[in-house]
Amino acid sequence: MRKKFAAILSVLLITGCTATPDLSGWAQNSAEMAGAVSYEHQKVIDRVDGIITHVRVGEKEKWRLLAHTSEGWVRKRDGFKTHADAIRGTLDFMVLYANAIANLAASGETGADAAKKIGGSVKQIVELVGKSYPLTAAATSFFEQIAEIVTTVQTQDSLADGMSVMQPKVDALAKFLIRSVDAQKLIVGQIYAAEQRLLREAAGPQAMKAFLNQDVRGSVEGAIAGGTPISGSSGSIADAHAVSIRYRDLVQNLAEAQQWNRKRHAALDAVKTAVDLWRKAHDEARTVLVNCGGFRSLKFSCGNYTAANLKLAAEKIKSVLPDDAPSAATP
Repeated sequence: MRKKFAAILSVLLITGCTATPDLSGWAQNSAEMAGAVSYEHQKVIDRVDGIITHVRVGEKEKWRLLAHTSEGWVRKRDGFKTHADAIRGTLDFMVLYANAIANLAASGETGADAAKKIGGSVKQIVELVGKSYPLTAAATSFFEQIAEIVTTVQTQDSLADGMSVMQPKVDALAKFLIRSVDAQKLIVGQIYAAEQRLLREAAGPQAMKAFLNQDVRGSVEGAIAGGTPISGSSGSIADAHAVSIRYRDLVQNLAEAQQWNRKRHAALDAVKTAVDLWRKAHDEARTVLVNCGGFRSLKFSCGNYTAANLKLAAEKIKSVLPDDAPSAATP
């Protein structure tokens, strides 16, 4: 799939002398953002795979607190993948489109011919993404709407004017992605809730029910430390010790799940921020072409447009929270 994208980039690449701002930084940072989102998606998919394994153990051992069957979680994972593919397809459109703009600018082409070429590039990219990903109905409808304005883009007097025609669709694209990310946050919350139930069931609900009582836990742990019989208990110290270990593992595992949930929500919020920044960066790049094209590129105020904030946003997606020890969670 990535080879297809590399091939189309080689078609879109136009070389020549430049009298326009360098927009390659924007294109590169768009790719960084898309890569960071794919990284985050894989984190969620990996977690669901772990849930599926855990649920299958529970089904075999007849646990009672399972929120879904393993088959149900497989369907949830596959549904998430389809949803993620629609998002990745949209992000790949953004990356290829940004590259096409940057390459035209690099060649010094910003007039009517450039508008015609970017319109043709948009059409190619839409077709490629549609063939490469199993898009959702909403994503398919969105790309059909983009394809409908290609002719209008191609009739503009300049590349910047073509980008102006595209801006409402870029804004709509950002809103579509943000809604999609919000839907993913709901799935992450479902995963976390299911993990809590699974972890408690795996620890042994009946044993934990008694051990969670503060007085009982203190009595048991005191007996374990002193090697004395456990008052009012028919179990052995070895059994009580095993329960104590399971309790401490439960606390640690619940804390880890809580930390994972916080990280995923924070990372997805960072994705939303990055998408909105890309929307703004598109308009900023258009403004740069208007103000710094031709001999205007020699103005002191005209430097290379890198969309540095977009790069920082992409980096934040991968490192939204420090990997320090999670705080204790209540079983």
